[in-house]
This record gives sequence, structure tokens and C-alpha cells, in this order.
Amino acid sequence: MYSIALITETIKKKNIPSSTGNILKTNLNEILEDKITVNNYYLDNLDKINEIKEDIILVMTREKIDKIKPYVKNKNKIIITERTFLSNNIYKLFEIKENESVLVVNDCYDTTLETINALYQTGIKHIKLIPIENNKDYKNIKIAITPGEKEHVPKYIENIIDLGSRVMDISTIFRILSILKIDDYNIQNNIIKYLEKIVSKNTGIKENYKNLIIKMKELDLLLDLSKEGILLTDISGNIIECNESFKKIFSISTKIKNKNIKNILKDFDFKNYLNSNEIKNEIIIYKNKYLNLNKKDLIYFDNQNRLFFSIDDITHIKHLEQNLSKKLRKKGQIAKYTFDSIITKSDIMKKTIDIAKKISKNNMTILIRGESGTGKEVLAQAIHNNSTRSSQPFVALNCAAMPENLLESELFGYTKGSFTGALKQGKQGLFEQANNGTIFLDEIGDMPLHLQTKLLRVLQERQVMPIGSNEVIDIDVRIIAATHRNLLSMVETQKFRNDLYYRLNVLPLNLPPLKDRFDDIILLFNEFSNFKYELDDKVISYLLNYNWPGNIRELMNLTSYINALCENNKVDLSILPKHIIKNTEVNSKLNDEIKSTSDDDFKQIFNILNLKGIENESMNILNIILQLQNLNISSGRKNISLYLNQNELNLSDSKIRKVLEILKNLNLLESKRGRAGHKLTNQGFHFLNYLKNKKK
Repeated sequence: MYSIALITETIKKKNIPSSTGNILKTNLNEILEDKITVNNYYLDNLDKINEIKEDIILVMTREKIDKIKPYVKNKNKIIITERTFLSNNIYKLFEIKENESVLVVNDCYDTTLETINALYQTGIKHIKLIPIENNKDYKNIKIAITPGEKEHVPKYIENIIDLGSRVMDISTIFRILSILKIDDYNIQNNIIKYLEKIVSKNTGIKENYKNLIIKMKELDLLLDLSKEGILLTDISGNIIECNESFKKIFSISTKIKNKNIKNILKDFDFKNYLNSNEIKNEIIIYKNKYLNLNKKDLIYFDNQNRLFFSIDDITHIKHLEQNLSKKLRKKGQIAKYTFDSIITKSDIMKKTIDIAKKISKNNMTILIRGESGTGKEVLAQAIHNNSTRSSQPFVALNCAAMPENLLESELFGYTKGSFTGALKQGKQGLFEQANNGTIFLDEIGDMPLHLQTKLLRVLQERQVMPIGSNEVIDIDVRIIAATHRNLLSMVETQKFRNDLYYRLNVLPLNLPPLKDRFDDIILLFNEFSNFKYELDDKVISYLLNYNWPGNIRELMNLTSYINALCENNKVDLSILPKHIIKNTEVNSKLNDEIKSTSDDDFKQIFNILNLKGIENESMNILNIILQLQNLNISSGRKNISLYLNQNELNLSDSKIRKVLEILKNLNLLESKRGRAGHKLTNQGFHFLNYLKNKKK
């Protein structure tokens, strides 16, 4: 409960307290009810007390402040009381004819002037208000106005309008509420009733306050109807507002406004959230509940004043999501691989993964290029699981494995009775099944031309039309395509649509072959075979020097082969398949020949590149050309520049042209006519290996 001091004067002639204090005390109790206690003090008796300690101190005029200052420690507690009149009395004044002279009478000249000023502020401007002065004759004036001081009116005045004692103006009430931070529905209703009785000095405040209260009640109703928990605090965590849903989420049954949230929820680390930056969709677990937390800082005049929290109980959504995941697993529409599933320690693969992680966060189409068996679908699943669509379906289709006459119906679906052999109820296409998720189209280069046209429409319009239907279906699907083919060459020979290629090639991603992941070969072998085997040094040498045309798939097959044949934990050459031994020996012989005859030449070439300051640029360009060769992609300057940029190795066109010319002169590259571009010579291939070994 708060306390208010009312300081008024005594009636000097009668030496009794003025009625002003009691009237204002009644006004305060009428509005604030049991929220306050009001104590009356009188200016003539202040010397009998040591200190006025109330929360608010009300004085009648500015001149009286100096008299009470010695008795008040905190001067900020002092408020000058604004007063007004009761409306049923003030309306009598509007019956007086215009420009009539009217005598205004109070207990002294100062209070008389104050009364005149109050009358002007309430809109009484149509009559002439004459303040009474001692020893003056006012027999020519027929009407007098007085605020409860009829005894001071001259006897000869015929008509006296007693306005009654002035009451507290609503502006003073609002100042008290603001300082004490009182907010209560009953008080709001009391204020509306009080406004009906008085004439406020502030024009329009009655209607404005009514409208404000109505809007506040409507807002409170909306907040309480919301299933989302709403909390508004200051920067220290003091609760300004909260709704019933918030209290329900945290099982709070008591009133918590004006209390600190840190004290209310001691088992919840709200202090951490008060001091954090803005939060968006953070999932937290509280007493077996899944909660979605959002926080926004509300800033006014460059100062952070309020913290807004919205908290949604998503436990039921989490259960639905878990049920959905079960259903998707049954249908096989879920991605099980993540970036953590990809085992590597090679730099080229780590760089590929870094790029994949970056592009996974948006919804643009991805085109993965890589040889068969390099793990394109694993990478696609990892991208899906790292995206915002991770909880939605992942649908995969191998365009090369599906017969052409079934591919269209699988992709786009069909209505009942569309063709002979169709299911009676029709069938939902893979694009619809992947709605809100990701569809992975493997071996996109094998898709027939007429289906490429329909796929282009899906990419452009984000709509599909099932076979036999006249209606389109809106879809929201991210497309990840993959191929081992040279799509640009297919575009040139009109086996692949030019417009579709550029629609797919928004975010290109190149997956290196296993032979370029030198550091990963033994690592992956041990992983696939569960580290069961001890490898002979010659076996390691053969595995490292083999070309791996089947890439990771071939390496997995090799471990299965060894698991079936090896009777102990040691693997020697007798266990390795003959084609690996033969292929590796041929390559090894060629390498030995090149190495034995060219080491000095390679050193000389490296020194030349070093002197010209292009040794790093040369190695990067040779690596890019080798990648393009493996992907059957033209290695002209334009593609070389494009792939360099994708690997964050930016070189100007003139620099690329200069390096290519030097590499050709050193017999490391040969140029082909047309768009085929450049190709590594045998010497160039072995020089690249020389550089890699030199780097190791």
C-alpha cells in the first residue's frame, strides 16, 4: 500500500482546517480505493513534525513548495495539485449571457486569480470574470461566482452561483498513477466514473481515456485468447505484462505483474535470455515440455526499454513430427546421412563439404557433378538435413534406372483411369510427395527431352500437372540434381535442353573422384571393413596407386570381397582382385618410367614457374583442368575461370591466358580446337603428381 500526504492551509480567521484537504482526500479514496492511505497536513502546523515521509506529497500551489521543503528529503515526491470543478455546477455558467460581467470570489486574492484561471481552462470564456479586491465597490455587478466561499461575497450581489469546492483534476491522478506504477482494472473503471463528474482542464481527455481503456481491454482479451505465451519485461526482468497462456505454460497460478521473472521461474535460466541478443525460434526443453522461444528488444529513443518474449508450447508439434518421421521412414522418404556421415581428411573433399554447407541454407536448385560411385546422393541427403527443410520429406529418383514410360507418371503422378494399368485411385507423383521438402533427381542427364520440358515448367512455375488432369498443383520443393555426364556437351548436341541446364546449374557443386582423395583411400577402407584387417605394405601401395574407376562404391565392394575371402586379419596381395593388381602395375610402370627420366626436368619446370611467380596459379589451373576432364566438361578459359571462382581462387582472364600459354610451352598442356579447350599431356599429369608429392 502506498501513502500520500495532502498539505493544505487552515482558515486563518477561524483557525480551523480548510475543507480542501478532506475533499481531495475523498477524491483520492474514491479512485484509488485500498491502494493508498491519505494523510492530511496543514501548513501552519508543520513545525510540529520532523519529516514528511509519504510516497507522494501534494501541495496546492507552486508558492507553497518553498514552505514545505525543509520537511521533505526527496523533492521529487512533491506534486502540485491541479484542481477543477464538478460538471453539474459548471454548466450553470453557460446560462449567463455573453459579455456579462461576473464577480469571482474566493478566500483571498491569490486563490481568486487561481479560480479565474481554472474557469478559463475549462472553457468559460464567454463572460467577463472580475476578481474581487478589498475596498472596492461592485454594485454594478449582479452575478458572483464562488467555489464554496459564499461568506466572502458582498451582500448586495443579487445572484450567487456556488460552484462548490474544487476537486482534483484527472491530470494529477494520472501523475500519481505513473509515479506509483499502479495498474488495475478497478482503478480504470473508477477513473471513467470520476471523469463523468468533473470538467477536465484537458479537452477531450474523457473520450480519449475511454477509448484507450476499451483498446487496452480488447488487447488483454486478445492476449488471453492467444495460445502463445506473451511476456513483456524491462531490461532487469521486472514483469510489465503477461497473458494467461504464459502462466499456463509455466504452471503459474499467482499474480506476477510487477515481480521479477528471475524470482518467479527460479528453475529456468531466464537471466541468460534477458542478457542475450534477439532470439528467433530457439527450441528449449522445460519440465518435459518442448518450447519455441522468440525474443525481441523494443527500443525507444535509443534506449532499450522493454524485452518482448513469445513462447509457444510445441510439445504436440514435436510428437506430430516424430510420428511424421516414422511414416516417412516407412516410405523411405527420409534422408539418413548428414555432413558428419561423410568420412574424409583430404583437403579437396573438406572444401567441397564447406561449400555444400553454405549452399544448403537457401532454397535454390543445386547441380552436383561427379563420377559414378562418388556419393552424390549421400551429399544430397547431407545438404537436405542441414537445410530448413530437414524435417520434411527427402525423395530420391534415379532417372537412368526408371523406364521412360514410367518416369513421367512417377514424377508427376496421374488421376484414376488415366491409362491402362493405372491404379484405380490414381497415384501421387514424387514432386507432390516431396512437397515442402527436397527431391533428388540422380542422373538427370538421362532424362528424356520431352520430360525435360515438363521439369523446366516445374522449376519455373513451381506447379505440377498429373497425367490425365487439367488442374495444376502448387508445390514448394527444393530440387537437387546430379549427373556424371557432361551436360554442356549434351546441350551442344541438343541432347539436353539449354534452358533447363541453366535452371539446374544455379548452385554447381563438384564432387571429386576417389583417386583425387589420396588421403581418404585407406581411411575409407578401414571404415568400411570396421578396422578388422592389417594391410600389407604392398597392398597399401596398390590401393593408393589404383585409379578407382568405380570410386567409393568400388571401394565398398572391395571390402565386401575381402570380408568374404579373408580368413584372418591380414590382407596380402593374394587376396586383392587381379584387375586391381594389373591396373596398378601398368600405372606404376608408367609412373616409374616418367619419374626415372623426368625428375630433373620436373624440377627445372618448377623452377621456371617459380621464377615467373606463377607456381601456385599453375598447380590450381592444372587441378581444375584435371577435374573438368574427369567430368567430361569443356576446359576452355571460361569454365576454368568459373571453377576457380567456385573454389575462391579468383584470377583475371589475362592472368589465366598467360599461365595457360606458359604451361603449353612447357608441354604440360595441349589445346584442342573448338570448345573442347585444354587437356593435360602425360607430362602434365605426372608433373601435377610431382607437385602433389613435393607438397607432401
